[in-house]
Amino acid sequence: MVGIGLRWGKKARVVVVEAPAPPPVIEEAPVPPPQVVVVPAPAPPPVVIYAPTPAPVVVPRKIVLDEATLHFANGKAILSPEGRDAVNKVASDLKGINAPYQVVVKGHTSKVGKAAFNLQLSKQRAEAVARVLVEAGIPAEDIRSEGLGFSQPRVKEVTKADQAINRRVEIEIRTKAENVVLRGKQTATVE
Repeated sequence: MVGIGLRWGKKARVVVVEAPAPPPVIEEAPVPPPQVVVVPAPAPPPVVIYAPTPAPVVVPRKIVLDEATLHFANGKAILSPEGRDAVNKVASDLKGINAPYQVVVKGHTSKVGKAAFNLQLSKQRAEAVARVLVEAGIPAEDIRSEGLGFSQPRVKEVTKADQAINRRVEIEIRTKAENVVLRGKQTATVE
């Protein structure tokens, strides 16, 4: 600010008076807004649920189609209606398994006849059983068939009854599931 003073009368003289300097402006640092600190509530204790241990899946380890009487005509690989029913029952049991598995169908013969013929015949019989399993809904990629001829007899052949015991088709179930209990089931082939 500047002030001007005037006098009347004599020569006027102009006097310039400086205004006092304004007081220095002190800038105050901005005050930060108050911070909100969120403190989480204590976590609730974990809930522990004890689930019952699932019952093990029962998978037959080996099914020897024996007492179900798989009938093949002598020297043939044509499955009888009774034999088809027996294989369909096995397929029904397999469908109830809730674990991955592999089915191996093994054909066997007695020692009667030439070894090469018996080997081929045992393979054809195993394939006949495998076809029925596929027709019943078992995936073909899960089934393997093999003919073993007379290489794995169940009994020493002395009588015709012994020969009938060795003429058989076996269905073996293989699985690697952890909760699977393997059990055996036997059934027979009459040639």
